[in-house]
Amino acid sequence: MDLVGMEYATGAGSNTSKCCLPNTRKDLLEGIRDWTSSIEEGAPRILWLSGTADKGKSAVAHTIAKWYIERGGLGSCFCFDRARQADRRQDKIFTTITNDLADLWYSVSYLVPPLISMTVLMKMGMRMRVVAKTRVRQNS
Repeated sequence: MDLVGMEYATGAGSNTSKCCLPNTRKDLLEGIRDWTSSIEEGAPRILWLSGTADKGKSAVAHTIAKWYIERGGLGSCFCFDRARQADRRQDKIFTTITNDLADLWYSVSYLVPPLISMTVLMKMGMRMRVVAKTRVRQNS
């Protein structure tokens, strides 16, 4: 299947200017890094960061995404932005992640139909994790 015509949310990826300040949230960030690296059977596959506005959830997500970009392990990063609601990014979340993953795993991209892409990837045995509704990465 050709993914060329799928909608893509340009600018929805990681933004290093939105990361946590240096030497802040060390324990939280280390805990998330440990969790994403866990190969333990039965480890939770979803981490949900929640809290009131302006408490740093996005900064944490951008920091973790940056960490994985630097190590070559980020599959996709999708960020919502209140200032860009008119772009309707939420309508493009799955097609954007699908495109990112297909670019990463070009050899299987022809198998990834847009509407069932995440299901197909999971059924192929690839462990997926979502962090703060922002990032999906493959674990080896």
